[in-house]
Amino acid sequence: MTDLSLEMRRLNFELEENPVNVIAMRDYKDLSIDGININLIEDHETQLPYWIAKTLEENNLVKIMEEISVTPRALSELAHKEGKQRTLTPIDSLLYQRVIVEIRRLRKESTGNAMRKLTSIEGSFNLIKRHRFRKILQMAMTDQMQKSVQSKLTLEENWLYEKLTHLYGNWINLIGVDAIGE
Repeated sequence: MTDLSLEMRRLNFELEENPVNVIAMRDYKDLSIDGININLIEDHETQLPYWIAKTLEENNLVKIMEEISVTPRALSELAHKEGKQRTLTPIDSLLYQRVIVEIRRLRKESTGNAMRKLTSIEGSFNLIKRHRFRKILQMAMTDQMQKSVQSKLTLEENWLYEKLTHLYGNWINLIGVDAIGE
């Protein structure tokens, strides 16, 4: 297994363990998932690891409270906003994961309406990634990461920033003074 695949597995694990806010859709006492005991009280908010929240949401027991909705309109608005601003727009730390889950769901549904939504979501998602990548690359090249900006990065983007900064630094060192003939 390559270093990259190990890093991506670690990153995926961190994302799955990341706590998210959920609202219980109904009461459910003494629920046990992989040794974790959960008591759900209808209409009450609680925090759960994302992997548990995702499972419970699929079974209509909770609703994950998202910072941004994964709808064609919401993603289109975010893509537009991200394209206009010079700095990174704050986004939900699990946005990429949520969009990927929605894309998979729409592909399985495969109705005409689902395919239209899928096309729109994929287009906006690609724009968001492109705009954010450009900004992250610029920060990596200028080494201008500020704590206020770092809080706007998802885990995937933080990993990307670290790798790009390292790669750019190595490249600069490779073609720097040694390339001139010292």
